[in-house]
Amino acid sequence: MASNMWRKTAVCCAAGLALASAASAQNLLKGTKEIGLRGGVDFDTRADTEVNLGFDYGYYIFDQVEIGGFLQVLDNDVVRQWEVSGFVQYDIDLERLWVPYIQGRVGWARGEVTLENEFFGEASEDNDAVIGTIRPGIRYHFNDYVALDLSADFQAASEDIFDEDGGDVANTQITVNWGIRAYW
Repeated sequence: MASNMWRKTAVCCAAGLALASAASAQNLLKGTKEIGLRGGVDFDTRADTEVNLGFDYGYYIFDQVEIGGFLQVLDNDVVRQWEVSGFVQYDIDLERLWVPYIQGRVGWARGEVTLENEFFGEASEDNDAVIGTIRPGIRYHFNDYVALDLSADFQAASEDIFDEDGGDVANTQITVNWGIRAYW
């Protein structure tokens, strides 16, 4: 008897997940619009607290293919960085609530770094750079309109604009981002 009850429960759960998965698939269709907010706060950097905030807007030009724009601001009292980029994203439709994706982004970034030197005092260095980003990620769709997002950014810039833990500035970085997306 307990075995039969377990089977009924498993079938009901599978049917519920299948229906919910089908409902979330419409977010990947041509004509869907998306806004996203992502970023984070790091309380343990060499410059005390770092705030990273990104905003994007996209439009699905084909099923599972999105184009859009991205704006990001980062500030940690030593580095201030702005980025404006365009992106292309491909969603892998598994017909589930989980949707993996890959995004490519190209744009312009400006990094302002304030360095302290024991001999010369404080010095500021500003660099503009062309920046390229590859972003693999995955979204979890709560419903047709809202999804949580987890991604990693692999970034390369034409100039040294990224702050490193050792006090240096580099032209590459890897970051992990959390975010939320809305669809209509």
